[in-house]
Amino acid sequence: MGSVMAPMVAATFHRFHWSSCSREEYHRRVKQWTCLNNYPGIKNVTVLKEMFHDSFTMDEQCRMEFGDGYELCRSLNTPGLCSHLWCSHKSTPQVCKTKKGPPLEGTICGKDKWCVNGYCEPTDQTMFQLGSVMNNPRDSGWSEWSSWSKCSTTCGVGVQLRSRLCNNSTENICQGNNHDIIICEQMKCRPLVDSRREQCNQLSNMIASRSLRKNRIIWLPHIIDNKNDICRLTCKNKDSGHIWVSNDFIIDGTPCSYNSSNICIQGKCYLMGCDNVLSSGKRFDACGICGGDNSTCISISNKFQRKIRRANTRVAFVPAASYNINIHMKILPWSDDNMKFILRDGRRRKYEITNFYFHDDSFIIIVEGTEFRVVKKLNQYQFFGRGPTLDEIVISLYMTGNEKKNSSISVYFNYITNREKDNQAMNSSSYSWLLGGWSPCSVTCGSGTKHQTIACKNDLTGRIENKKKCLYMRKPDQQIKQCNTFSCEFKWIAADWEGCTKTCGAHGIQQRQIYCVHSSFSDNEVTDDNKNTVYRVMLPPNICQSYHPPETKRECNRFPCRGDWIFTDWSTVSIL
Repeated sequence: MGSVMAPMVAATFHRFHWSSCSREEYHRRVKQWTCLNNYPGIKNVTVLKEMFHDSFTMDEQCRMEFGDGYELCRSLNTPGLCSHLWCSHKSTPQVCKTKKGPPLEGTICGKDKWCVNGYCEPTDQTMFQLGSVMNNPRDSGWSEWSSWSKCSTTCGVGVQLRSRLCNNSTENICQGNNHDIIICEQMKCRPLVDSRREQCNQLSNMIASRSLRKNRIIWLPHIIDNKNDICRLTCKNKDSGHIWVSNDFIIDGTPCSYNSSNICIQGKCYLMGCDNVLSSGKRFDACGICGGDNSTCISISNKFQRKIRRANTRVAFVPAASYNINIHMKILPWSDDNMKFILRDGRRRKYEITNFYFHDDSFIIIVEGTEFRVVKKLNQYQFFGRGPTLDEIVISLYMTGNEKKNSSISVYFNYITNREKDNQAMNSSSYSWLLGGWSPCSVTCGSGTKHQTIACKNDLTGRIENKKKCLYMRKPDQQIKQCNTFSCEFKWIAADWEGCTKTCGAHGIQQRQIYCVHSSFSDNEVTDDNKNTVYRVMLPPNICQSYHPPETKRECNRFPCRGDWIFTDWSTVSIL
C-alpha cells in the first residue's frame, strides 16, 4: 500500500518504495528499453535561466492531482503547508483530501518563502543552493558541497547535514560519500524532554485539529523490535494500544532507543559515544557519568511489607535522574481481576497497566524518558528501567472489590543515582525526619484515627524542607491512634431568653440562641457558668439537623398599653 505506482502514494522524502509486483514488472520490461543506453552528450547544453521548482502554485497542483475545480484547501488551519498537499473542490470547500504527498519542491508557500523538504523555508536559506540547471550532465566528478543545514534540534544534541552531487555519467568515477554529517550541540533542554514523546504529541495535535471527535486521542512513544524500523516514528494509542508506524523518520539526533546514546540520522542508527562524538566508543557508567568508573554512584534500596487496606496503595517513588531501576513486588493472595498498576509522572499524568497477559512474558511502558520492562510470573511483578528518569515517577497498585480483602504486598526496590549530581544525596546527613503533631481526627464521632505527622528538617537551619530532601534517610514508622471514640448522638441546648422587643401592645417578640453539642455534654442549658465551655465544644448546626430544635422565638408583653385622659380646649358657647 502507498508504493510509488499506487493510486495513493505514501512515499516520503527519504523512502520511495516499490511494490513487489511493480518491481518485477519493471525488471522484466527494462531490458527492452535500449534508449536508456544512449548517454546524452555535453554539446549544445541548454541552460535554464529560471528555477523549475516554483512553476506551479498549490492551486494548480491540486487541479493536476484531483481534476478541474480543485484548489488548495483553505478550511483547514494546517500549520505546515509543505508537509502535505491538502485540496478541496470549489463546490465543497469544507471537504479536504490529500494523497499524503507534499507539494513540489520550490512551491511558493508565503512571501519570500518556498517548500524545501516538507518545510516552508525562506528563499535565502535553502538547503539545496541550486544554481542554473542544465539538462545534460557535467563531466566533472563531485560538485561543490552544499551549505550546512540548520541544526535539526533547537535544544540538546542535533545533526547538521551537507551534500554533493556526482556530475559524471561514468560509473564509479565519484569516490566517497555524497553527504557529510556533523553533530551540533545546542543549549540543554529545560525542562528535560523525551524527544520521541514530543514527536508523538505532534501526531496527537495534528489528528485533533482535523477530527470532529470530542475525546482527544493520546499517542505515546513506542519502540518496536524490528531494528530496521528503529528510526521510524512509532507511537502507541494510549487507550486502545494500537501501534502506528510512520513512513517518516524521526527527527535527526533522536536517540535510537531509550537504552543507548546512539542517534538516528536520515533513518539510520549511527553509533555515538556519550561524549556526543560519532563512533567514539565512550560509555556512561552506572550513574550517568560519561567515561566514569562508578566511583560516584550510590545505590538506594528499600523494602517493606504491608496489608492492603485501601484501593490505592503506593508502591514506590523513583526520583529524577535515577538509573537501573529495579522494583520487585509480590502480592498474596493474588488475582489479576480488578487490579492494575498506575504510574504517575512529574506532571501527574497517569499511565495504567491493566492487562497482565503479556506477549513474551513482558510488557513495555515508557514514562519520563525511561523504557520500563514489566515482567510477570504468577503473583510476582518486576519493573526494570535503565534510565535516567527525566522527572520523578510514583508507582501505585490499585485494587478493588474482594481482591483487596486480607491481601498484602511485599516490595523491594533499588535504583542508582549520582551523589555528585544530586546534592540531596551528597548532603543527606544534613537532613533528618522530624515527628510532629497529630493530624485532625478522621471522623468527628464514632471512633476514628489520627496519625502523627512526619516532616523533613534541615539540621543546619532548623527549617522544614521538601520531603524529597530526606529520601536517603530511614523514615520512622508513622504512629496512629484512635480518636473521637464517643458515639454519634447529639442534642440541642438553649441559652436564656433575650429581652422583649416591646413593653406592651400586640408586637412583642423574644428570642434566644440554641447550640448543637454532643450528647455527653452534662448541662441541658447555657448559663453564665458554662457558656465558655459551650462555645468551645459546640458543633455545626447541620450535625443536629435530624433532632427537633427547641423554640427560638416567642411572643411577649402582648397586653394593651395603659391609657391616660387628656383634655382638649373648650368648645364655643352654645346659644339657647
